[in-house]
Amino acid sequence: MKTILTAALLLLSAASAHAQVYDDVYDRPPTQKEKEAAEKARLVIQEREQSTRNYLSGRLDTLRAPIDSATNHLALIGVVSVPGATAADLYARGKLWFVNTFKSPKYVLKTDDKDTGLLIGEGSTARNVWVEGPTKRLEVKSETLWYQIKIGCRDGRYRYEISNLETGTYDERQPVLGYRRKGAVANSKLDVYAADRYLGTIDFMRELGQSIRQAMRQSADGGGGDW
Repeated sequence: MKTILTAALLLLSAASAHAQVYDDVYDRPPTQKEKEAAEKARLVIQEREQSTRNYLSGRLDTLRAPIDSATNHLALIGVVSVPGATAADLYARGKLWFVNTFKSPKYVLKTDDKDTGLLIGEGSTARNVWVEGPTKRLEVKSETLWYQIKIGCRDGRYRYEISNLETGTYDERQPVLGYRRKGAVANSKLDVYAADRYLGTIDFMRELGQSIRQAMRQSADGGGGDW
């Protein structure tokens, strides 16, 4: 019996010693090699963050933003000629675009007037934007972008408008207004979130406008009938 107890005590002692060694691996100060690896990783992240800031700043300096002069808000507006197409043809193409673009077009379309050739929809999309965290490090923030689309059709031409752009959460929205740097000079402080939100919204508007223009050039199967 004494031999068994002695063996058990030895096993417990060995386990405790192993546990102590395991803890020491995480509690001890980092080695010089580990410090150098951590510093290298920090510099890589810092360089990427600065590249992101430089990219946003550079785009802002050369940007020609689509602004509605009447409201001074972002709005992409275009009047496009389509020779040979009737108002009914263009209405059908516009409605088909809504059907193909949105998962639930009947909830997106707020105005669907075949007689006047007017389509108005309200959509939203989820996206990620850059923000500066409490320590000024860049972080990713998820938000929703809401927008309105109008397509008005006449014989031989149509007018489209992407406007009423808002971002935020369902509980708190704010309009996407024109971007201005903090301060009076061009190289003053960059608001990363405002800049990325602004530029991302413009990119989205232009992609949406291109999608509309492409769809309006193509005949809609089934004409202007119901689907």
